[in-house]
Amino acid sequence: YTPCVMRRASFERRKEEELTYWYRPVPAGTPPTEALVFVHGIGIGPAPYASFLGACADEGTPIVAVEMGAFSQRLFPCAPPSPDRFAALLHAALGRGGSARRARDAAPDDPRWGAR
Repeated sequence: YTPCVMRRASFERRKEEELTYWYRPVPAGTPPTEALVFVHGIGIGPAPYASFLGACADEGTPIVAVEMGAFSQRLFPCAPPSPDRFAALLHAALGRGGSARRARDAAPDDPRWGAR
């Protein structure tokens, strides 16, 4: 279900080590911009949100929809990465996609987290 829906919505399935995500690239020649990052809750993955995500960003905004097996209904779920590991993987994924700003280097409880 998820692969069919996400591909129809112009997403590509990518993997950054143990982090699996769906990436909607921008047209060639589009200047780098911040990506919309979406992490779904408990359910069947990001597919039910594909239309919503498309409505949240214009075609010049890349979208990263994280697929967390630990949160989705999977036969053999694995434990999610630690917050620091998740941030590192997301940082790498956004860098590979050419996002203008990547995940912050600070931990979420660090006061620098909210600073720009």
